[in-house]
Amino acid sequence: MAFLFLTNIKCADSILKVMNKKINISMEEIEKSALYSENGKSSLSSIFGKKEEFKKHLLNLEYRWNLASFPKEMINLLRNFINIGTIYVLIDEKLRSSVSTYVNTIIHILEKETNRQTFLLSINESGKNLEETLIPYFSEFSRSYKPGAILFHILIKCMLSSILRNETKDKSREFVKRVENEITTLTNNILRFVRKKSRFPLKESVTRFIDGFLLKIPIHSRPITQIGLDELEDIFLLKGFSMTLFNELYEMLTKELRQTIEKNLLLALFSQKIESKKDLYENIDVPISKTLAEKITKTLKQSAIKKLSSLKEKKRQIEKEIEKNFDGFNETSILLWNSINLEIESIRGGKNSANLDEVTNRSNVLSSFITKKMWSIRELMSRKKKLDTTMSNIRQLEGLSTDQLVKYSSEIEKVSKIEGLTNFYFAFIKHYGRSISKLPPKIIAGAEKILKLSEKKESKDIIDTFCEKHFIGMKYFPDRFILRFLKCFEDAIIPLYIEDNLIRFFSLWPPATIKEGSEYLPYLEKEVLYVGDFLIPEKEFLKMGTFPISTEKEEKDFTIITELVNKFSRVVSVLVYDIRGSTFMGTKLGNAKKESFIRKKFSERMLEVAEEYGAFPIKDTGDGGILFFSQNSRELCGKIFAPGKIGNEWIRLKCEKEELEPEEGEESVRMAILTAKQMMLEAQKFVSDNLSEYSDWFKEVKERELFFKGMSYAQLPPSYKRIFQIGIGITSGHIEKDVHFSINAFGDPDITGNLVRDANLYSKARQPESSVILMDSSSLLNLLLNEDIIEPVVEEEKIRGFSETEIYRYLLDKTFQLARARTRKVAYKLENYGLIIKRIGYRILEEGKDERIIPELTISDLGLKITDAGEIKDTKGGTIKFLYEVSLEE
Repeated sequence: MAFLFLTNIKCADSILKVMNKKINISMEEIEKSALYSENGKSSLSSIFGKKEEFKKHLLNLEYRWNLASFPKEMINLLRNFINIGTIYVLIDEKLRSSVSTYVNTIIHILEKETNRQTFLLSINESGKNLEETLIPYFSEFSRSYKPGAILFHILIKCMLSSILRNETKDKSREFVKRVENEITTLTNNILRFVRKKSRFPLKESVTRFIDGFLLKIPIHSRPITQIGLDELEDIFLLKGFSMTLFNELYEMLTKELRQTIEKNLLLALFSQKIESKKDLYENIDVPISKTLAEKITKTLKQSAIKKLSSLKEKKRQIEKEIEKNFDGFNETSILLWNSINLEIESIRGGKNSANLDEVTNRSNVLSSFITKKMWSIRELMSRKKKLDTTMSNIRQLEGLSTDQLVKYSSEIEKVSKIEGLTNFYFAFIKHYGRSISKLPPKIIAGAEKILKLSEKKESKDIIDTFCEKHFIGMKYFPDRFILRFLKCFEDAIIPLYIEDNLIRFFSLWPPATIKEGSEYLPYLEKEVLYVGDFLIPEKEFLKMGTFPISTEKEEKDFTIITELVNKFSRVVSVLVYDIRGSTFMGTKLGNAKKESFIRKKFSERMLEVAEEYGAFPIKDTGDGGILFFSQNSRELCGKIFAPGKIGNEWIRLKCEKEELEPEEGEESVRMAILTAKQMMLEAQKFVSDNLSEYSDWFKEVKERELFFKGMSYAQLPPSYKRIFQIGIGITSGHIEKDVHFSINAFGDPDITGNLVRDANLYSKARQPESSVILMDSSSLLNLLLNEDIIEPVVEEEKIRGFSETEIYRYLLDKTFQLARARTRKVAYKLENYGLIIKRIGYRILEEGKDERIIPELTISDLGLKITDAGEIKDTKGGTIKFLYEVSLEE
């Protein structure tokens, strides 16, 4: 009892803290959180952030990075972006232009000069210009980011490769190869000079990594994933290794490695070191045979049975301990609380005021008792949770089939050549280490056998490196042979792997080259939105150069916004439509029967639209109607109504109350908004289709100057156009809290609640020349959370035939225009549906005052407070409801 009392106080206190935690929230921030949430949709975040791929690549890279003892700073930087995904690096125009000029100058000179000395003299000035440009960029980038020096080398080489690829796509392979060799040599010298002149102190491990790997990355015109062994042959020859020797040793070592891995894997299983799929997969570095897979799965099942039996017993013991801790808890807490109450009553009666200290002491005893018990229970529950996780992992291993295991291991080979060779290298050093002395004798003997068989086939310069002629015959050095083989990996293959795998985490912005010129612009403009509207305002980017933005992150906790937004991922929606000009029509007709006929004909058209999009038709109000949308609104309608045998009549069916439970859904708002759009179009079409009927419908009208036959919709007088215009209000929320669905006293399905009242209010909005659709912020947030293709509207600039440089500048300018537009009017485009949604104002409901509706032009977004119930309050405590107009895209 006392425990519950104290807990309730703490809960109330925490709720107050949550409610008051965030005062300076804007509606734009709330909308943006919804727009860029991934929530299972193909949003701009998932298209460009690629968070799941990012996490997968990081897991793979981190394991190998640690295995090779590479600098930790790079992994730490990548971890910082795990909730964002792809890391965008802003590149200013000066740097991009300088790198581009350097590449084009080299190409231009090499096209004219065949003499290398002349070429080096000609390129000298361009090389110095690049050096002077890069020095401040390197210093600033290295100072700003811990792995900046490493990343700088990767990004500059990536830019060079991208520009080279773009500029040499029509050149001969022989010429391109020459350019690649020259630009690689020159650039490495430039980067060494830049590092020296910048005088920025680097850790020894970073310097070793740059010299040992990054400066060995060649600048290629082809993507690294397309590079095969043929392109590496020249590098191998420089290392004193032929492709034939490489392939033969690689084949022998792969075979031996597979046998070692299979043996180690079975040992790991028997020693019970593998307790999850992750543990198992980390021990599979090469494809395994079906026979081995059968042994593994059999062993896993046997091991799982024993482990689960033991773990279940441990779990039972922990559960008993938890129950034991709870036993007597209630009795003890009540006893202590009653004793405190007795003392308080005694003091209140004036009997013994000296007992105030005793009350305080006993309160402390009660508090201490509760705290100790709770910590004890929490610790036991934590252990139980860990056990449950372990048991779940073991059950997954137990259920692993032979085919699943073979399939997983076979995926290891379905990679690029560079990736496959890298897999081998890391598996080799993992199982054998880097010391030749620790290699099994079988491998040394196999390497020596290859040398003996290749002695007469290989060139003398190569083979003499690994053997010597003695008076008793040839002496072979298989240790040298294997070391040189591994050196080929470390000098050629691993550097390429490092660049290829690191660059997957990054994206240069704007791109170093623009694909297909300006025709690629529509895709890039979507990327502009993501970078300018989301990443830059949230300070989730890196930069090379000076930009008109701040990089300091604001101390903001967006947890409340995220929680609020997530409340609207599943809702129900109400649509109310109101027919315009019905009073005018009734007056002009002067015939109730005819008026009823026309209304029914129009309503039948609206009902057809509602049925098409899964609405539940609640009622016909005479001047309009009410529709309900939920996850199962179509099914609910089918349970309650059935088509009649005569005409278009519907028969009300009997059904149990349990069958009438509406479900909140992700598509409720989409169904409602599409219904509204089609209703608006059908209303106008109704007038056009029935113009020929107007002369009959309105034949008793005194204004004989109107001749309806032969008239078009555009020629109708405004008062007649407005007869079948409609106002539509859409609201969304949650079952019971915002709307209640039930059978009313007349036996008809009905809905009640604020959603109905608000939708009815919004349906009364009018435009002089057209129908109107208004909706609330809950509906918008649901769309932003769930729709795949929805994006902020920005001013479109139609540009065609621009040069690549002009497009680069345009993208850069537009990015920062978006990033600085923090107070702009917000509108959204649903491209698939041809709709624009624009915020037009908001309602303020203050206790004891009349409601106020404020136009968008006077709105100030800041100073909003979010309650735990998901309501938006202003600084005075008034409830704010934002309004949005839905219109057809022009």
